[in-house]
Amino acid sequence: MSAQGRGVSPRVAMLARWALALVVVGLLASFVDLGAIGARLAGADLRLAVPAVSGLVLVHVLAATTWRRLLRTLAGVSLGWTTALRLYYAAQVLGTVTPGNVGADVYRVVAVDAEAGRAQLAQPVLVQRLTSVVAIVCLGVAGGLALPIHGLGPFLLGAAAIGVAVAAISAAIVSSARDGGWAGRLARRLGWSSAGTSARDRLRSAIRDGFGLALLFHTVSLVLGLVLVRAVDADATRDPWIVLGALAVARLSLAVPISPNGIGIQEGLLAILFVQLGLSADAAIAAALLNRLGFLLTAAVGAVLLIAPSPSRRVPLAGPSRPPAGG
Repeated sequence: MSAQGRGVSPRVAMLARWALALVVVGLLASFVDLGAIGARLAGADLRLAVPAVSGLVLVHVLAATTWRRLLRTLAGVSLGWTTALRLYYAAQVLGTVTPGNVGADVYRVVAVDAEAGRAQLAQPVLVQRLTSVVAIVCLGVAGGLALPIHGLGPFLLGAAAIGVAVAAISAAIVSSARDGGWAGRLARRLGWSSAGTSARDRLRSAIRDGFGLALLFHTVSLVLGLVLVRAVDADATRDPWIVLGALAVARLSLAVPISPNGIGIQEGLLAILFVQLGLSADAAIAAALLNRLGFLLTAAVGAVLLIAPSPSRRVPLAGPSRPPAGG
């Protein structure tokens, strides 16, 4: 498949993002004391670090629950708990190595063996992605406002603009069931406009559920990140709200796929914020590396589930469309 005359190919773009991640990691390694980071990791309080890293693996159960709920609401597909967890964790293997976790999204669409079409199966994934971005931005902006750092305003303004844009796209899709324009065309293409008011109500309910559960998912992840900071530097958490704010701002890197899973960008941003707050940069990077270990262990669990044999039963449809008043 030739990309000549058609702009940058996806493969080149992915390689460029990995190259950027490696460059940023290299720059970080040149500016920080690697020995100090190693000492932080070697002296980490395992009573805190082990449960926190384990929690970062287990918190994806909440994300899988969100996907399972949205599948039933939007696509009419009933996915069992075991199947939902297996597919969600397996998807993280591909998400770890692709920009913005896109590989995980694609896998979840193609891996569900149901009678519903691909467009229908993409609806829950798209809603979960949009609501997750909005939740990350809300937490990041709130965290930034809590930080006593001058010059952070323009950065937060840009992040807020991203959140408003994503929220506007979501709102436009919800209100476009019978409207024209680009949002209406997108809604019809995804099959959201065929059931009139009922379709709008189901989509509105899905966005509400997706945002609420995404907010819970990212909040739990931030609290676990705070525990990891305390595990490597107890003094840094004397003001936990400040550390939580820095973690929330650094997490904004997940909303924009500059590098795969924010590799290098998230660690570098957290180190800069810690220095601005008078905290240790090596503690920030040590905690970020433990956080990254949680991602890798999640992918490892997913790899086991991906290669493990599983029954190839067809996923049943969820019967008639869900009543509009459903919670």
